[in-house]
Amino acid sequence: MCGISGFIDFTKKSDLTILKKMNDTMYHRGPDGEGLRIYNTPNAIIGFGHRRLSIIDLSSGGSQPMEYEHLHIVFNGEIYNYIEIRNELLKLGYDFKSNSDTEVILKSVDAWGIEKAANKMNGMWAFAIYNSVENKMFLCRDRIGEKPLHYTIKNNIFLFASEIKAFSVSFLGEINHKSNIQFLSLGYVPSPDTYYSNISKLPPASYLEIDCSTLHFSIKNYWNPICAKNNLITYEEAKYTTEELLKSSVNYRLIADVEVGSFLSGGIDSSLITAIAQKNTHKKIKTFSIGFDVDKYDESKYAKKVADYLKTEHQEYIFTSKDFLDELTNYLENQDEPFGDSAILPTMILSKMTKEKVTVALSGDGGDELFAGYTRYFFTKKYYEIFHELPNPINKIISKLLSLVNKEISNKLHYPITHPLLENFYSVLYTSIKPWELDSIFQSEYLVQNLKNNSLFTLLNMEAKIDKNDIIGSLMKIDKMQNLPEMMLHKVDRATMRYSLEARAPLLDYRLVEYLQQIPTKILTKGNIPKSILKDILYNYVPKEYFDRPKSGFSIPLKEWFKNELKEKVVYKINSLDSSIYNKKSIAKMYKMHLDGKANYQAFLFNLIQIK
Repeated sequence: MCGISGFIDFTKKSDLTILKKMNDTMYHRGPDGEGLRIYNTPNAIIGFGHRRLSIIDLSSGGSQPMEYEHLHIVFNGEIYNYIEIRNELLKLGYDFKSNSDTEVILKSVDAWGIEKAANKMNGMWAFAIYNSVENKMFLCRDRIGEKPLHYTIKNNIFLFASEIKAFSVSFLGEINHKSNIQFLSLGYVPSPDTYYSNISKLPPASYLEIDCSTLHFSIKNYWNPICAKNNLITYEEAKYTTEELLKSSVNYRLIADVEVGSFLSGGIDSSLITAIAQKNTHKKIKTFSIGFDVDKYDESKYAKKVADYLKTEHQEYIFTSKDFLDELTNYLENQDEPFGDSAILPTMILSKMTKEKVTVALSGDGGDELFAGYTRYFFTKKYYEIFHELPNPINKIISKLLSLVNKEISNKLHYPITHPLLENFYSVLYTSIKPWELDSIFQSEYLVQNLKNNSLFTLLNMEAKIDKNDIIGSLMKIDKMQNLPEMMLHKVDRATMRYSLEARAPLLDYRLVEYLQQIPTKILTKGNIPKSILKDILYNYVPKEYFDRPKSGFSIPLKEWFKNELKEKVVYKINSLDSSIYNKKSIAKMYKMHLDGKANYQAFLFNLIQIK
């Protein structure tokens, strides 16, 4: 696990000093070592930078940039099946100077080309390879998007890096106004865009090929898990195969030359991953959870109960409001671009604590997106099926009656009930500001100039493709393409790497992802129950009664903080907003409603205080 950076400079003004400055911005991603290399070509100067966090092959043999004949690489990530691929390459006549997975990638690309090599790899990665014979560079990102990779071209210089902050050495990013609208609504900017108009992120399961003689480039997709459903799969078969794939995935992710621990929240996903890991190791796994000094936000007792049952070496820390607010200051000062999931704060604190004991931690990320764990899937299906068949006058009457019963709920549901499209119902629980509310946040001219229409699918940079016969399955696809890599995995990468900790997610093994695509949604959600397969597997390891409680997220008391500790930040931000872009009066009214307890705008306010 590391940080990578580099450039192709046609002006030939960049040098080792510039490369080192880029690399130094990501010291936290790899404090164990640094590697810098300059390649002079007739057209350009090429630079490769690497920050190393040693996980596999701790010797100098794993140092980067690494070279093999005409191929040069910088790599961030882990290839879990590198030994099997290495054995294939040995049979082809390749020999190896190290025990690192980096050398395996290099020689795989030499043997099979980048696309076939990528499809052989099981892991998480972002890497750059320079082919000095063809004078081409390739950037490649893993299938699911666990590891980040950004790039930009400006003033005849191509730059790439794990984090956007590396580009600040050369230039400042210009705000992308469409991305600004997307961020305030979604809490993230969908791929391939970023918050900045001149910076892009390479989409998951893609590679970029750039001609170092011309700077012309193209992007190709190398993996697509979408396949036809197999209606012959039974629930028991799906459960058995899923468990076998999970056990294999966890075993792969226990491979390391450093100690591997596990995050344990006491929820379904992390408990199952930890249980499988503990069962397949001979010593006690170190597990980590955090608690909070406000009872209704504290889940640590559930994690402790599971840890005691599994007999792990458990560690927890109870944090105070001050701890979280200090971390918020740290987060706001060090972020690359605005990011709207406030769970990044407890994840950062958890990572800081975990790093004191281990260098790698297993996580349960992906369970909600792959096993239909989100309430919003079932909410959307239920309400869409109720209202889309009713005459619109009836829907309007129902909406008026609802306003008499519960004003806050009525405000959220009025528009989708009277405009009963699937995307409108999905927006209720998906966005912090609904598409139909954007004109109350932004000036109308700004919206028209930067967003072609107020549609959820426009905000997501996607075409509307919903199978009305498989609503939940269709919504899960949206999340796997956007919410998972851009929100959940972004959060985990930035939070863990901030403290030089590697997170590994067994639920995101591509073999499991491909298998789950074949399972009909009605089998995946047997009895209309979220995560039914995962739950039934888990109950083979931990008693069911340990999980008889409502689903809860990794949350902090933002609602209360925005009335007190964070009030000054919000007031300052609202006063400093550009009136030609924002409807300041409307935003101030929303904040007043939050202060008075008439609405909860905590997600929007968390986004608001971050905008540039």
